[in-house]
Parts: sequence; C-alpha cells; structure tokens
Amino acid sequence: MIMKKILFRHPSARHLSLGNRGEKIALETLLSKRFEVVLTNYLNRAGEIDIIALDGAQICFVEVKTRSQATGAKPAEGLRSAQRSRIVRASEAYLNEIGSPQLPHRFDLVEVVLHRFDVVSVHHWPGHFK
Repeated sequence: MIMKKILFRHPSARHLSLGNRGEKIALETLLSKRFEVVLTNYLNRAGEIDIIALDGAQICFVEVKTRSQATGAKPAEGLRSAQRSRIVRASEAYLNEIGSPQLPHRFDLVEVVLHRFDVVSVHHWPGHFK
C-alpha cells in the first residue's frame, strides 16, 4: 500500500491573515481621524477587544470585522450577539482595571472588505452597538 503524504493548512491561517490585515487598515483609518490608539488586541477573562482608542475624551472599544470581497458577505454580519456581549464585558473589566468605570465610552465597528491585495472598502461606524 502506498501512502500519500497530504499536507493540510491550518484551517484558520488564511482567516487570521485576513483579520490581521483588516486590523492594520482599521488602525490606519482611526489614526487618520485623529483617534489616539491606547491598546490593540486587549485580552482579559471576559473577552477580547480589537482596538481601544480615544476620540477626544471618549474611550472607544472598536471591533474590526474583515471579509474578502469574494464571500459577498457584509463584515458586520459576523458580529453576533454573543460576541457583542463579550466585548461589553471585556470593556467593563478594562474600565475597572484602569480605575475609571464611569468614563464616557462607546462601541464602534470598523468593516473592512479586501480583494486580494487591494482594499475595496472601509467603513467606520461610531456607536454601532451596546
């Protein structure tokens, strides 16, 4: 019996690469709007926040959703209720961690659509969810 060696790519490798590209583009977008980036990929027991930034005196907890144009899906469709809840819990933990649970804050979404090496669209939705 001849055994063929089959190489498998990690199923999320492409997904992670796409997400990383999207987060870099989202950072550039926020910086161009004069946001001050505080942290990226903040992680605590409650969940993860892609970007924490300041828009003036307001803290913005930013979720980045990236899709390939080939999928035809809108990036925001990937932001499910359970994920929103985790982001809210993670933001509460962050605010408590810095000792300012009452600071004004909001939850933004940045949608990025890519086609191979090109950016098709970037949309920033301030106050998208809570």
